[in-house]
Amino acid sequence: METNKFHSAILYEKLNDTPNKSGILLLQRAIDGHKITKIEFLFTRLISDIKSFNKRREHPLRNNCIDVLVYAGDFYVQILDNDKYVFEVFDNDEADEMHTKIESESLKDVESYMWNTKANEFFNGIKI
Repeated sequence: METNKFHSAILYEKLNDTPNKSGILLLQRAIDGHKITKIEFLFTRLISDIKSFNKRREHPLRNNCIDVLVYAGDFYVQILDNDKYVFEVFDNDEADEMHTKIESESLKDVESYMWNTKANEFFNGIKI
C-alpha cells in the first residue's frame, strides 16, 4: 500500500488550525497496514463552516453551501441551504467538470456513495 498519500494527509491535518485528531489516528492506522472500515472512516466526520474550510482548501463549493462535513483523507460533503447533501470531486486534476457526484436529502446515502466510489479505494485500494 502506498503510504506517501497518508503521510501527506497527516501533515495536512497537523498544519490545520483545528486538526482532525480522529482523522490523524485513522490515517496512522492505514500507514500501519490496518484495513480501514467505513464506520471508522465516518467517525472522522467533523463539521466546518465555509470560512474555516476555505482557509485550508481550494476546493470549489456550491454557492448555496452553508457548511461542510470533513473526513479523514481530505474527503468532504457540502451541506446545502435546501437541506440536501452533496459529494462531488474531480476524477482528474485536468478536468474542467466534476465527474463523481451525488446529491441527496439523505446523508447516509451520500456517505455510502463517497465510501464506495472514492474513500474505500483511497484507504484500502478497493474500488467498487
